[in-house]
Amino acid sequence: MPTNNFKVGEMLNKRTPNSKTWMNFDGSYTTEIHSGFVHFDDEEGNLHNINTDLYDEADFDLIDVPVSKHAKGKFDEAKKLAKTAKQKQVMDRGQFDFQALKVPFEAKIPKNFMRGYTIGKGADKLTFKPVKASPSMGSLSENDRSTIVYQDVWNDADVELKVTSSGIKETIIVKTDKAPINFSFEVKGYLSEDLKSENGQLKLAPAWLIDANGMERDVSQTLRTESNGKVYLDLVADLVGLTFPVEIDPTVTIQPGTGGKDTYVASYYSSTNYGGADTISAGRMATAEVAALIRFDLSAISSNVQVKDSKLTLVQAGNEYPIQVVCYEATATWEENIVTYANKPTYNISENYGIQSGLNNGAKEWNVTSLVNSWVVGLKQNHGLYLRDDGGTYGSNDRVYYYSSEYTGNVANRPKLSVTYNQPPTAPTVIAPNGGETWNSSHTVEWLVSEDEKLIEIAKSATSTTNPTPTTFGQTYIVENTGRLKSVAIRSDIATISITLAIKTENSGLPGATTYATKTLTNYTVPSDGYIVFLLDEPLDISAGQKLAFEFNDGGQNSSYYISTSNPYLGGNVFAGTSISSTYDYDMKIVELASNDLQYQIQLSTDDGVNWSDIVALTAAGATQFVHDFINAPQTSTAKIRIRAFDGSAYGPWDESDGVFSIIHNVAPSAPTNLTPVTTKDCGEIIRFAWQHNDSNGDAQSKFDLDYRLQGSSTWNTVTLNSVNQYFDLPAGTLPRGTIEWRVRTYDQADLSGPYSELKTFFAGDKPSKPTTLNPIDGSIVSVSNPTVQWSSVGQVGYNLKVLDASETETLWETNQTSNNKAHTIGYSLENETNYVIQLTIKNVDGINSDVEKSYIHVSYTPPAIPIVETLSDEVRGSIILNITNPEPTGTEPLVMLNEVYRRSLNKDWIRISFDVLTGAPFTDFTPASGKTYEYYVRSWGLNETYRDSPIFQASVSFEHAQLAITSDYSEWVELVNNKDTNRQKTRGRTLNQFVGRAYPLADFSDEQTQSIELSYITQDYADVEKFYAIADRQETMLYRDREGRREFVTIDVTSEVEQYLGEIFNISFTVEKVWFKEDV
Repeated sequence: MPTNNFKVGEMLNKRTPNSKTWMNFDGSYTTEIHSGFVHFDDEEGNLHNINTDLYDEADFDLIDVPVSKHAKGKFDEAKKLAKTAKQKQVMDRGQFDFQALKVPFEAKIPKNFMRGYTIGKGADKLTFKPVKASPSMGSLSENDRSTIVYQDVWNDADVELKVTSSGIKETIIVKTDKAPINFSFEVKGYLSEDLKSENGQLKLAPAWLIDANGMERDVSQTLRTESNGKVYLDLVADLVGLTFPVEIDPTVTIQPGTGGKDTYVASYYSSTNYGGADTISAGRMATAEVAALIRFDLSAISSNVQVKDSKLTLVQAGNEYPIQVVCYEATATWEENIVTYANKPTYNISENYGIQSGLNNGAKEWNVTSLVNSWVVGLKQNHGLYLRDDGGTYGSNDRVYYYSSEYTGNVANRPKLSVTYNQPPTAPTVIAPNGGETWNSSHTVEWLVSEDEKLIEIAKSATSTTNPTPTTFGQTYIVENTGRLKSVAIRSDIATISITLAIKTENSGLPGATTYATKTLTNYTVPSDGYIVFLLDEPLDISAGQKLAFEFNDGGQNSSYYISTSNPYLGGNVFAGTSISSTYDYDMKIVELASNDLQYQIQLSTDDGVNWSDIVALTAAGATQFVHDFINAPQTSTAKIRIRAFDGSAYGPWDESDGVFSIIHNVAPSAPTNLTPVTTKDCGEIIRFAWQHNDSNGDAQSKFDLDYRLQGSSTWNTVTLNSVNQYFDLPAGTLPRGTIEWRVRTYDQADLSGPYSELKTFFAGDKPSKPTTLNPIDGSIVSVSNPTVQWSSVGQVGYNLKVLDASETETLWETNQTSNNKAHTIGYSLENETNYVIQLTIKNVDGINSDVEKSYIHVSYTPPAIPIVETLSDEVRGSIILNITNPEPTGTEPLVMLNEVYRRSLNKDWIRISFDVLTGAPFTDFTPASGKTYEYYVRSWGLNETYRDSPIFQASVSFEHAQLAITSDYSEWVELVNNKDTNRQKTRGRTLNQFVGRAYPLADFSDEQTQSIELSYITQDYADVEKFYAIADRQETMLYRDREGRREFVTIDVTSEVEQYLGEIFNISFTVEKVWFKEDV
């Protein structure tokens, strides 16, 4: 890396629990990945630097800082208690404990060790309460506020509790041989046999000890459950032959998931795990190998970046030896708290990533750029690093120590991996082709631009500060790149601030009247680099050369901001209020999202994205479209385009077509289809020939050839026309009378013609003359309700007669007849004092209709007297009787010829149930349903073919017993008195289709239905049986009615008869099937 490429500020939005990212001077990024956590998240999801300091709950009412989301609940609870105790003046500080508020877990450390300590994360929580311990009160170290020391918790045994970034480290310090060797803790919370919490968020690291001479041993940790259900953790230490004091180290850690981990393995203790140790080691132990293992979580780095540099940094401490430590790639998985030398992972010894001497304590670096790049882009799986000595001749115990992620001192000494990379441009957006298109040869690929972050620095060498007096101050600026403005930062020496940025137009070195965007930061905690970062809610559109003014307003907080006078910014000046200064500039960082200098790689796939090939390796800078000839690409219906941006050092992500498109090379059109005319046409009128152009390439028609001739002729008449119209209008009078045959062919845009269509024929005939209406003539008054229309015509073989309303918008009646008859009675009753239009056309032998003949008429007649109707009901027969009286005519009223009866169910359509009721005769309706109300009216017809209707009236009847009657003669019926059983079944039309891949069939419904009724009746008179058979044997449609209101037209299917008690009782059973029946007469 160039030596002048330095970090210019941390990007807070790129923080992860175990990494930090900086933007560098050259626009690249450096991410430092730690093997342990370096951040905690508050309840708002913001990440903050970890601080393992312990806070006294008795003072929580005085604390107003971001708190870990895991500690927030206990913090609020203790804060309320402390505030209440102070208000009531009953504060007892000994009843409160300590909490860690800025770590990624909950940690509660007791003042009295007997109360036990608690650690929790998420739903997992564990409390360890010592057994047979003395009530030792702990004290908080002034030099290390993360550590509490308890004196003589057990005989000659002290305890130290220390909060680390990854858990709580407990150290039992055995001072003499009078101390116990067994230590027990009651465990509250779920802990499995493998010493993990219920959801795996917490784990007890393997316990170990070390004596005054550095001798290490494992310490037994076992769970014990008593009959009362309590669970205990027992530690048993082997202290034989050790030099006091001896430190026993049981540690509870939070599990990092896929995050970083580090440990070491030793051949001399091949079954020992050192996952909880605060150092890792490499070299020799009693001549046997010791090797360090480290793995970093790289998820904070996108897979499409270009890694420029990557270094592993370990801080060596302790003894110095002249060994050489080599870094290799681990090639198998391993777990920090499980791995031992006996099950250690394999490693690639054929390639190393640097050697560092064991002399001189301090930071040691290994360059792992190529390996990390392979991990990031996915060429290799990240199993971490394996560090060991180079196999030279060294002393039997020559080994070096490096601080591990469990180290509780300066977190900067823990292992870290720095990765410097170029952030690639964003993905473009493919516009065309984007799915569904059909392309042939030369077409334009189009896209929306990508964006690339560009960092612009003003006064980057600033060392001085200024305190602007006005509340508004700032810097003018000239935009360097066309694109969008993402963020603005100004450097200050203040810790917390509330401040507003307004981005405005520039006017003579001062802010102008127009404000483009504003951003307000309230109680903003300034990062350690001092930059107050304003990340705009929506990036601002900008153009290169545009002048802006960055106006800040801190409300006069007396804050200092860094300035430089040695490297003046030529694109603008400083302003404070209305004053302008060009002698210094503010230390600022501006991030522009540029698009004008990006190039694009474009690739084509012809198999739906399985394989890709370049259309162009790189376009011109700033391009948004590219013309390409697809003529040499294979034909396909599954083509896709993908595009990515290149900023000179890194490629951005691809964007591809949302769907597939087709590449089809030019093929001639196929034969036209959907040809018309194919029926008789009037050769005296314009005749339109129409067709459908068919082109598999989707090419529009450019030309057509239309051929026509009289059938039998050998010569075609041809019309050739350049037109996209898929029709041609032949002038009237062009065709002779007779059968015409014709065909057509079309051309595509490349002037390729397709085959002719199939031959079509139609008859070209002569239109007959319009008929002449003789009666009723146009304008006449018609005195009857159903007049007979008469006309005169020539060459008639058929006619069409219509009656329309006066507005000619509704056809009231129509008939089509093949006949040379020239008279027809209208089959529609015309209303009195109403206007109508009679419309008539005739058809000749050529099948051509004449023009329309119209007669506008007015109907006016004297109808007969209004009929008088009296209703009676017969509840035995279940009928309604209409006694109709036709009054004697008066004046010009005609005599009544006959009466018609109309009936309907309420709100239903009217039907005529009788058309021939004589004058003065009654009418009996044998068909009503029991208990249902019907509406009736009677229409009386006079001898002058006019009519008059009675008022509408209602009637109903109820009856007791079911009945069957013949529909051709309702007087033939049978009464079914003693009903034994009624079983009604209805079946709806449905088909079930079984399909592969579906567990159940798919139903397809139709309108068809079947309905049957199974009936059973008892009678003591065989004459009733014979009467039933007499009706059933007629094999006609019958009407079934019963007292429940059922009324169905049916046929009888199955009948049976059972004689019981020697002929005293007869049981008749039969099934009726519902059928369709037309009641209207």
